[in-house]
Amino acid sequence: LQEIQKREKDDKHNIYFCGYPTLYSYIYHLAPQVYIVLTLTLIMLATLLFYYFRTWQGVVLPCLSAALSAVWGLGFASLLGYSLDPLILVVPVIITARAISHAVQCMARYHEEYLRLGNKKDAIIKGYGELFTPATLSIATDAIGVLMIAVATIPLMRHLGVFASFWIVTIVVSVPTLSPVLLSLPFVKPPRKDVLERESCGKMYNRIAAILLKTSVGKGRWVVLCAIVFIFVVGGNYARHLKVGDTEAGKAILFPDHPYNQSFEFFNENFVGATQMVIIAEGKENGAIKNYEALQAMEDFQYFMQEEGGAGGTLTFNNMIKSIYRMFHEGHPKWTILPKKTRDLGQIGYLIRNNAAPGEMDQWVDKDWNKASITCFYKKYNNEVIKNAIAKAKAFIEENPSEKVTFRLAGGLMGILAAVNEEVEYSYWVSMVVVFSAVLLLCILTFQSIKAGFILIIPLAISQILSEVFMYFMGIDLNINSLPVAAIAVGIGIDYGIYLMSRISEEYAITGDYNQSNRIALETTGKSIIFTATTLVAGVIFWVFLDLRFQAEMGLLLGLLMLLNMVAALTIIPTLIPLFKPKFVVYKEKIEINQLSEGARITIQH
Repeated sequence: LQEIQKREKDDKHNIYFCGYPTLYSYIYHLAPQVYIVLTLTLIMLATLLFYYFRTWQGVVLPCLSAALSAVWGLGFASLLGYSLDPLILVVPVIITARAISHAVQCMARYHEEYLRLGNKKDAIIKGYGELFTPATLSIATDAIGVLMIAVATIPLMRHLGVFASFWIVTIVVSVPTLSPVLLSLPFVKPPRKDVLERESCGKMYNRIAAILLKTSVGKGRWVVLCAIVFIFVVGGNYARHLKVGDTEAGKAILFPDHPYNQSFEFFNENFVGATQMVIIAEGKENGAIKNYEALQAMEDFQYFMQEEGGAGGTLTFNNMIKSIYRMFHEGHPKWTILPKKTRDLGQIGYLIRNNAAPGEMDQWVDKDWNKASITCFYKKYNNEVIKNAIAKAKAFIEENPSEKVTFRLAGGLMGILAAVNEEVEYSYWVSMVVVFSAVLLLCILTFQSIKAGFILIIPLAISQILSEVFMYFMGIDLNINSLPVAAIAVGIGIDYGIYLMSRISEEYAITGDYNQSNRIALETTGKSIIFTATTLVAGVIFWVFLDLRFQAEMGLLLGLLMLLNMVAALTIIPTLIPLFKPKFVVYKEKIEINQLSEGARITIQH
């Protein structure tokens, strides 16, 4: 098409083309950019891993874990016959980033324990042993969050939910199981202590931890609590206005100055509209479309959709019949009507059928003259226009029953998008409820504390509300492409909180002091969380430079979600734990030593 356009275009003529086939042609045309950005993202992640750990182990093992899970995940998708839409390539990036995130947490804890114990075997057992439960819980919540996408009846969503969930589950093997095995190999030497000391005493991370610690004590605690209430009230009010499918696909996926969007606007400004909604008029008996009453019902439907349904124009078999009938009367405009006599209709139908090429009439009427199409053209197809068109069509059908035909809704792009928008809206809220419920239940069962579960849910809810507010102000509508990203972000958002809460619990069992436990957790696990979040943000920043508007906006959204989840976990959890005192941190281990005549006996009480 571009070659034809280039060859035929001159100062007086231009060629415009749009429509869904053209849109996806442009998307696939830009796909190589996505692959370049993926490569740059991986290079950036590897570079930052080396900066953080200063060892080849800190780069190779996280990348190896992520690559292993990617091979299993993509192989599973191929085995099931699934294909990857270019618009959802951002989902594999999220999953790969999460695998690296889990690997960083575990590797950092191993380095911390080796610096303290000085023995590689003991450090592996202590570090990975302590993190196995929170890592498994985090991966389980990630997998459940992604699997909930499959509640949608849209095949694309189901396939994505199933294979992405399996991909995430493999992280249990590739990170907390495989990494300690590889580290324990004889030829894998532990890092030098001077390298670990530089890593563990990073001034920048400790300063950030000190700032975050201030929010969990004294007046800072009340500032955080007020911020939570403010976000729930004000942010929640904006978030509920987030619309489903509110933007045309071209404007949501490509930038406004893209040739596709310019062609789309040209068609809508100069013609009846470039978007179609198709209604089927199904006869109640064979040959019904040859009947005047059936054709008149279709005519009434056409007129109503143009006057009340917002259509810029309509097209049916009637348009052809009226044009031919007018031709039989010397072309006089007043004869552009439907003939009432069955004989006249039969003659026109016979003339059309016998002068048409095989299959040419299938778009108008079937071979038995029992079904006919009504095509309505629209200049826009946002959610409001679609809902109004469907509602008006249903109202006409209910108020004007026909003895000859039944109207069936709705095909064409408008009909498909109407069904998709309904499914997206249903799937989003159902998946949100199920994901939050599943995450809450898993956290309660793991930490054996209801309070702990709710403490973990609050930062997740805060970041979700703020991401919806961001989508609202940026004009990112909730559609079949953005739904997976939004739903997956909920599942992965709990990871930071689980790791931090687990470390606070562990330290409180030793110190018995909330503030000291918060400080140690923020300076150790919190440092890894900060590094992981900032690394992932630096990685997805390349997506902003893509010519695909959707991918660029999803890159911004992902970066924002990572930062929000980090800040929410590192401020809210240390603030709420001293206030609510969940039981899992209150029960401190007590060791009572009783001296007996035969020897000594140690009783460990919980």
